[in-house]
Amino acid sequence: MPCSYKSEKGEECQFCLPEDKLIPRRSVGEKWCTYHLPRSGTIGDASDKSSWSEAEIDEFNIEIRALIDGDFFSGEIDFDGVVFPSPANFQHLIVNKPITFRGAIFLGTVDFVGSKFDKTVIFNNVEFPSITIFSQCEFKDHAIFINSKFYNQPSFINSEFHSAAQFNSATFIGANFTGSKFKESCTFKQASFTGAMFFENVKVKSLSFENAKLGEELFMSYCNIGSVTFECSASVKDELLEFNVARFENTTFDNAVFNNRVFANTTVFTNAIFKQAPKFHNCKLHQDTDFEGSKFEDTRGISARPYRTLKLAMENVRSRREEGIFFSLEQECMRKNKNISRSIRWLSYLYGAISCYGQSVIRPVLILIGIWVTFSVMYALLLSPRISFFLPFDQGIIKDSFVFSFEQIVNPFYVWKSKLISIIQNTSPIIFKSIAFIQSSISIILIALTLLSARWQFKRG
Repeated sequence: MPCSYKSEKGEECQFCLPEDKLIPRRSVGEKWCTYHLPRSGTIGDASDKSSWSEAEIDEFNIEIRALIDGDFFSGEIDFDGVVFPSPANFQHLIVNKPITFRGAIFLGTVDFVGSKFDKTVIFNNVEFPSITIFSQCEFKDHAIFINSKFYNQPSFINSEFHSAAQFNSATFIGANFTGSKFKESCTFKQASFTGAMFFENVKVKSLSFENAKLGEELFMSYCNIGSVTFECSASVKDELLEFNVARFENTTFDNAVFNNRVFANTTVFTNAIFKQAPKFHNCKLHQDTDFEGSKFEDTRGISARPYRTLKLAMENVRSRREEGIFFSLEQECMRKNKNISRSIRWLSYLYGAISCYGQSVIRPVLILIGIWVTFSVMYALLLSPRISFFLPFDQGIIKDSFVFSFEQIVNPFYVWKSKLISIIQNTSPIIFKSIAFIQSSISIILIALTLLSARWQFKRG
């Protein structure tokens, strides 16, 4: 009579132990190999694996290591359906063959710290009910944990994944991937998180939380992320859409997509770097959303829409400063759009150069001072009978020029209202009036932009 184990697909026990090595369960008329022996039966036998002694557990773990290191499996190492007693201590394993744990059950603590997997490792449909440690592991090929369940904040701290890692449809009660490196993609599509999610100091080429239910807190600070998507389909349930507390301080994103998400609590992007315009289409942002010190390097013409979306989102939560930042980025992108008329693009360029699209109050004031000094020098040159660096400066002419130039700022166009101005009696009135007209026009524009910028900074309602 073979081992009573059968997988969900109807596959029989892979260990093929002789009948005299099987453990009988007389209450149910079954015989089991030591590997597939259930934790308990319908009635409960003395052979219940959950009550094994420490010595029995140590012997079991030694046998598992021997199967991994030996030649029992000529190809893929198959631990599908194996029930591992607690603790399952497999620290510093070196596995040089593909290994699978499909449908395996761990009865308690699992410790693979410092292990190396040279080939594909599969933990699909596995239950991890207690402390689970994969810290400082190295996965040189695919690491697959599809539809597995982690019930006690699994630890993947400082682990390294050389190929794709998949945690799709997995369940996490807490998760810690701090310091891990993913040289290829890592996916958590349709995964479910509860509690805190730690992804700090992570380096990953591609990261996906598409349609995933996120935990109460997400810490993704000081990361270097090639691309990341948190996008949700518009048809998913409302509770799956929500971000709670999320922190992305000092993280660099090559590309970030948050479409259709609801940010229900504090969201921090302080000092983050976005190499491409982040996408927040159809998102609802929380009032406590912080982009302080963030850098947005993408000013391509096609990036105007993502910035416009963020501008409108910031307007909805009355975050005027961030609204202005994204407005200026939108304008910069539009300036590079060849489909927009050249005159509009030039006006946009001047607006940005003079006041950073309303973000700077100081810049137009400094330009206005520069205009005052420049035109004062022009008036002094026109009033001077002779121009030479070897002649002494006429302080009277310099004083009159600066006063006259200042008057064109505070009282624009007044020179055209007076029939005769004493300072220009001995020069060409038309030339003076024309130059004064130009100065007054520029000054009005600069004063208007200064007031507009100040209004923007302190706008209410």
